[in-house]
Amino acid sequence: MSELEEKSPSEQAASQDDRKTRLQDMQKAVDQIDALIAYWDENRICAFANDAYREWFGETKEEMIGIRIEEFLGSLYEKSLPYIQAAYAGRKQIFERDIPTPGGIIRRALISYTPDIFEGKVRGISVLGVPIDVPRSAVPTTDAPVMQAAAAISQDSVAGPSKIIGVLEDDTDQSYLLSVILKAAGYGVYLFVSLADFRARDADVARCDLMILDWSLSDGTAFEVLKAAPHTSERKVPLIMLTARATEEDVARGMDAGADDYVTKPVRPAELTARIRAALRRFENASDELADCPPYNFDAAREQISLLGVPVKLTAREFAIAIYLFKRQGQAVMRTAIQRDVLKLSPRVLTRSLDTHISRLRRKLHLNGEHGFELVSIYQTGYRLKRR
Repeated sequence: MSELEEKSPSEQAASQDDRKTRLQDMQKAVDQIDALIAYWDENRICAFANDAYREWFGETKEEMIGIRIEEFLGSLYEKSLPYIQAAYAGRKQIFERDIPTPGGIIRRALISYTPDIFEGKVRGISVLGVPIDVPRSAVPTTDAPVMQAAAAISQDSVAGPSKIIGVLEDDTDQSYLLSVILKAAGYGVYLFVSLADFRARDADVARCDLMILDWSLSDGTAFEVLKAAPHTSERKVPLIMLTARATEEDVARGMDAGADDYVTKPVRPAELTARIRAALRRFENASDELADCPPYNFDAAREQISLLGVPVKLTAREFAIAIYLFKRQGQAVMRTAIQRDVLKLSPRVLTRSLDTHISRLRRKLHLNGEHGFELVSIYQTGYRLKRR
């Protein structure tokens, strides 16, 4: 017997009234949000909507209830159909869309379709549409070819920023999303819509301070770019892989191929921009020459480090790891990066030798804080050499 059935009729009525009041309070709350919030059941019929739909689509929340999604979207339905089908197949979708409002203004929204899965079956999808501001010159209002749309954004995005981010992505909606995120963070953007486009624009590629590469493209994969790029230690531009693949094997494969970092879809703006900043810092700080860090002095020719003027006996690998860490002091350094760049091992290789080298460096160089530097471990990630 359920908890509700155990209650008296008066208690049941009170409980139902309380639930109704809570739902009404929730409805009032979401009606205050300038974002589209709705729920479509398994038959693709609207079961819930907030008041924002009136401004965006001219439909009240009461008029929304019971309407089929294809009827509601009208001319937008065909463009949205691939995302709708994927969401009802159980895969969350995030994309951008231009929405012509009843007032004649075109608003741009970041849309997410989240499947409601219960006992292994999709029972419906939750829709969230958040307004985003994009320069109008960067938003094509016609169905222009992908090349023209990407070129419009690229030309508009590179006026005056200090850093240029190149994006190799053949999905137009994803390109727009990345462009919005990067421009909001103060970066200029060059968009490349295919491998052919990337290879044909050497001058634009040369201007990029960092490249974001989508794993799967219409005419190849990002691995073809990684294979053609010099080794990380010889290259001045960091490469970040972007993909929906998130297994440990996929991450290892991307890093093993030469990527400097790995970001999974759906893109989280704060994470993406943080990883970009970190990658740029790593490359800017990893110069060929390493200035002395008193009381530590470095002699690259002799592969020697002195502490308080006294040479410390290190193996070649210990010296290489120490220099790698000192060049990146203050930064989180991944184990996989040290294995790949210093030990020349695949990130897939499980080895305890790096832990042994780190332990010896701590002891030999007294990296415990007593001389101003401390080498700390970051759980399941890597290490950080901190100045104290």
